[in-house]
Amino acid sequence: MIQLKDLLKEIGEGVTPYNFKQIKNTQFLIAYTFTTETNDQYIIKFESGRARPDDYKLSFYPGTSIEAEDDKIDMIMNKGEVYKILSTVVSAVKSFISKNKNASGISWVGVNSEKAGAGDQRDRLYNAYLQKNIKDVPNWKILPGTIVTKLKKVTPGN
Repeated sequence: MIQLKDLLKEIGEGVTPYNFKQIKNTQFLIAYTFTTETNDQYIIKFESGRARPDDYKLSFYPGTSIEAEDDKIDMIMNKGEVYKILSTVVSAVKSFISKNKNASGISWVGVNSEKAGAGDQRDRLYNAYLQKNIKDVPNWKILPGTIVTKLKKVTPGN
């Protein structure tokens, strides 16, 4: 029986990400955008709160508005671009980490699990792809969870 992690070893390997650009940089929100070959625009957001300003929530979704996430986060485009989109998200995470030295954690959920129709399969795919491709980031460790996956900064030697 083929496992999802085994399939991901082959699918998505060596995928070139889309070019992305930063569109917002404030104390609690950093956002990027990119456009696919089919001219769909996406937003990648890193958002924190006042209580834990160095701990970020990662989200990505089709659209042009940083504020319209709730309306778009569960849209499924199915245009054959999923691995290139996920590769772009991974590149944005790596860029974010390299530019934001004070960040201590990044968490994500594959889909908004509170919304009707949120799919476990898509959630597992997103989490597996991100975990597989982020694990080589120095001084960061993946802490998988059943709903939320977290990338946590670690000090060398721990």
